[in-house]
Formats: sequence, C-alpha cells, structure tokens
Amino acid sequence: MSAASGAGPSGGGSGEVADRFVRARSVFRWHVTLFIGVNVALNVANYFLGAGWWAFWPLAAWSMVFVIHFMRYKALTVDERWVDQRAAELRIKSYDRDHIENIAAHGPGAAAREKDAKKE
Repeated sequence: MSAASGAGPSGGGSGEVADRFVRARSVFRWHVTLFIGVNVALNVANYFLGAGWWAFWPLAAWSMVFVIHFMRYKALTVDERWVDQRAAELRIKSYDRDHIENIAAHGPGAAAREKDAKKE
C-alpha cells in the first residue's frame, strides 16, 4: 500500500486513517502518563509504608500490558514515510556493501563462477 492510497496518517485519501492515527497517539500518550503517575504514587506509598516491596507486582503486570499497547501503537502508526526513512537509514549503515560485493566478484571461486556463467 502506498501513502497516497491512505495507508498512513499522511495518505491524503483517507481522513478516517488520519483520525485513527491521531486517536491512537492520544490514547497512547494518556496511557504513558497514567502508567508513570500511578506507578510513582504506588512506589512512594510503598516507601512510606515500608512493608516489603508490594508495588513491584502492579508495576510488573501493568508493564506487560504497556508493552503490548506500545507494540500495537507502533503497528498502527507506521506509514510509508517512516518506511522510507528507515530504508534510507539502513542503506547508510550498509557502507561496507561495495567491499563485500568486490570480494564476492574477485575472491576465491570467482573464476569458477564466471566460467559457469559463460556456459549458460
């Protein structure tokens, strides 16, 4: 799918997709704020009550739910622009590719591969 067909938030064809992107972002930000606030409050209460570390269990359980929500949020907010940026970043990081291709073309077995290619 392309961005022009409405596959992402910048895809001019579908306002519904853009609305879904904005809603997913606002719900995720709300979840981050709530997660941090509640867990800070529980840990402060746990510190002052001093009865073991009971605040760990709500933190651990909610963290698992939070990770699932984060993965779903990222899946909903990927668009063509992000894909293009990521591909460009990977191309930049593969700076040694020419060297590897040169070794493959001129290294061990290159003559045999060239001979086989001429036979076909």
